[in-house]
Amino acid sequence: MKVGGNVVAAGVSIPSGSVGGSLWSTGPVSMSGGSSSVSKNVTATSLTFSGGGKVGGNAWIYGATTMDWGSKISGNVTTKTYSAPAWSSGLVSGTITTTSPSTPGTSPYATPSVPVVPDWVDFAYTASDWTGFTEVKLPATSGTCGTTELRNAVQDHPSTPIVVNALACTGGIYVGGADKIALDGDMAIISNKFSMTGSGGFTSSANARLWMVTPDSTADGKPTCPSGSSYNIDGGFTVQSNISLMMYSPCQIVLASGLNLYGQVFAGQAGISGGATLHYLTVGLPGWDLWTGHATPSTPVSTTTTSTTTTNDVESTRTLLSSRNVSESN
Repeated sequence: MKVGGNVVAAGVSIPSGSVGGSLWSTGPVSMSGGSSSVSKNVTATSLTFSGGGKVGGNAWIYGATTMDWGSKISGNVTTKTYSAPAWSSGLVSGTITTTSPSTPGTSPYATPSVPVVPDWVDFAYTASDWTGFTEVKLPATSGTCGTTELRNAVQDHPSTPIVVNALACTGGIYVGGADKIALDGDMAIISNKFSMTGSGGFTSSANARLWMVTPDSTADGKPTCPSGSSYNIDGGFTVQSNISLMMYSPCQIVLASGLNLYGQVFAGQAGISGGATLHYLTVGLPGWDLWTGHATPSTPVSTTTTSTTTTNDVESTRTLLSSRNVSESN
């Protein structure tokens, strides 16, 4: 997984993947494997390398710094204790300052601003929320709905935003094989199950937005996953780069290695494999301010992501500072 900006957390483990800015942690930081990296500075209670990893700037560690073969810190290290493999040299390009038995003073590296973490949004499905969209209601079936139904919905409503209500498809939405769905405008898909597999995908000849939503119909301010729900996108699945994708689910969204998506994830949990990349683009949900987690006055979905001249009050002005509820694996 790649994070383009800074990260603020209570503890960070990077088995693979990268942080494009600085990392500031109130707990331990561990890095393993040659592909794990932090581009700038690291501030943490401890820093442990295992089998590689790179810090492109300086490290300010209140406890122990433990190096390993293949690891590298390009700047200086200030730490309570420092250890490295026998006969190793060049693992730290700058100076190493140990302060044992005392811990170092306050880190001089600026703490990244703490992000605003919004309340959970209980987003139930109501067709009228999708102002300007035409609802396409799929008939009840005990099996899956998918390529045929989605293509028919697009073809039957050319150049019209559509919201596909697939809640009656108990098997959920399945797109697989080599099937490609060509969008003719914005589309929202509402389903309790999503299975995107094989080399299938979504394409569009113009910029478009795609919502894939598993609704949370329990208004309790916390993610309530519908029984039997699932949400998986396999690594060979593609969504064209001019399609901004909003993935919402009170369940776990699982993104496989190899994915390259543009948009947002808002989920109860997210499992993102090491080779997956999510490029942040604002998409949003109708009737909600995802910056605060609060409901907004009824507004057509077509205007929910419009930027204003104010620099602090819209979602599109944000720089990614941290991520939550993410489990990372190789």
